[in-house]
Formats: sequence, structure tokens, C-alpha cells
Amino acid sequence: MIRVRTIAVALLAAFLVLSPGAGGAEPADGRIRAALDDIARYEQQFPAGARERAANVKRAIRLLGLTRERLDGSPNRADESWLEADGRLNALLDRLNGMLAGEDSQPPSPQHSSATAPPASATSASGASAPAAEMISQDRVRIGKLLRDIRSSTETLESNGPKPFQDPGYASGREAIAERYRQTLERYAGFAGDPDVVAATEALRDHETLIRAGKENAAAVLASIGDPQAALAAIFARQSTLRPPPPPAFPYVEGSVDAWIRDIARVRKVMVEDHGNLQALADSAWLPLNRGTPESGAPYDAQDVGMLQGALVREV
Repeated sequence: MIRVRTIAVALLAAFLVLSPGAGGAEPADGRIRAALDDIARYEQQFPAGARERAANVKRAIRLLGLTRERLDGSPNRADESWLEADGRLNALLDRLNGMLAGEDSQPPSPQHSSATAPPASATSASGASAPAAEMISQDRVRIGKLLRDIRSSTETLESNGPKPFQDPGYASGREAIAERYRQTLERYAGFAGDPDVVAATEALRDHETLIRAGKENAAAVLASIGDPQAALAAIFARQSTLRPPPPPAFPYVEGSVDAWIRDIARVRKVMVEDHGNLQALADSAWLPLNRGTPESGAPYDAQDVGMLQGALVREV
């Protein structure tokens, strides 16, 4: 009985030592947790001493920039878990930049890392993965097309930026696309060690990282500025009735010039403030162009904002 208990204690100790994240601080909030997940994934994908293509390293650095934004947006920057994530992220970025600066950015050898070539023991033990040679040609074509589709969709996300995620329809549409990719990829679970399947899996993770970052950015922006359309409606309504007062007629009544100057200053102050508010909304809000006009019920777009800004500049 004592021997069994001793073995159990030893196994428990080994589990605690080897468990991922054991000994680390519990994430203080969801932003820190998501950042730690990203960091762990890229630490596994780009282990120290590994060789990787420069294009893959640059993409990882770009995506980790989003991780940095997410982490810096945490309200718990003094927490131990934030400090841990910050240190690991900085170390990971240093490693990746070192790969670009040195020979580590050269094309990888066939025996690369666990991220692209899972150990044979894990594959054989599960019996789930089949050698790449056993994949029939039709499946090879399909997985290749899936990889191209994911990368193309990722490029679209990068080109569009995070602003469109302020539109719930855009966000749900992008999530639906990613879900279709994932369902298609699950058909190849039996080829988990195949290079094309591994590449598609990594590409989908990057794709989903961009979607998650876009939604978080949109939520933060909207929490800061409120409803952009309501803010624009208020500005346009105010400016539609705000006009500089006419100058006093000659001969001047005592005090009329001073009153006119005060009115001019008041109107100019409001115009300058509204111009600044318009610029802030143009910089942060999603205002896609549309064919309608606000008078017909269409939402305000970037062109409407630009036209009012131009009019205010001329007035001021």
C-alpha cells in the first residue's frame, strides 16, 4: 500500500511539473488569457533554434502585434499574469526578430519542428494520422484549395483592417466563413501530420486570431465613442442651423460690434469643436460609402463627413 501511495504521489508531482501553465499566475482577465494562448502557440511553432521561412516569421510578428495590442488593453497591467505574458511576448518577439536577422530565416529543413512535423510516436500512438503519401490526389487538390482560400481570406481581413468589425453583420459573416473552413479541415483529421494539413491548420489559426482581434478592437472603439451614427446626426443637425451672425449695420449702435465679435467667436468655437469631433469619428468609426443620403434614411458615410469638414474649414 505504501509503495502504491508513493508511486501516486510521484505521478502527481510529475503531472504538476509537466502541465502547461503550471506554476504560472492565473490570468487576471480574458485579454491576458487570450494573449497567453497566442504566445504559447507561437512559442511552440517557433522554438528556439528552429529554422523557418522569413515570410512565416514576418506574418507571426505581425499577428503578435495584435496580441500586444490586446495585452496592453488589459486593465490589470500590474497583475503577475500580465507581467508574465509581457515578458514572454517580448522574449518571443526578440527570438522572431533574431530569426529574420540571422540564418534562422532560411527555408526549413524537412525535419523542422513539432509545429509542422509532429513526433512519430504521437502519430503512431493515436493511429489517427496517415502518411502524406496515402492521401488521394483529389484530397490533395482540395486541401491545397482550402489553404489558398484561407490565406486569401486572411489577406482580405488584413487589407480591410479592424474597422469593419464594428458592423455586426460583417463580424458574423467572417465568423461563418472561418467556421466553414474549420468544418472542411476537420475532414482531414486522419492526416494531421500531413504538411498541407498542418499548413492549413496554422493558416486557419492566424485567420481566427485576426477575427478575434478585430472584434475586440471594435468593441473597445464603440465603448469609447458610442454610436457613431448618433454622434454624426447630432453634429449635422447642429451645423445645419449654426451660421455666423451678420455684421452690424452702419451707423453702429454702441456695443453692437462687441456683441457681434462675441457671437462670431462663439460660433467659430462650436465649428472648430465639431470639426475635431468629425475627424475623430472619421479616424475611428466604420463609415462605409453608400449610395443613399442621410435625408433618405441612409447612414452617414465617410464622404458625408468629408463634405461637412470641408464646409467648416471654409466657414472658419
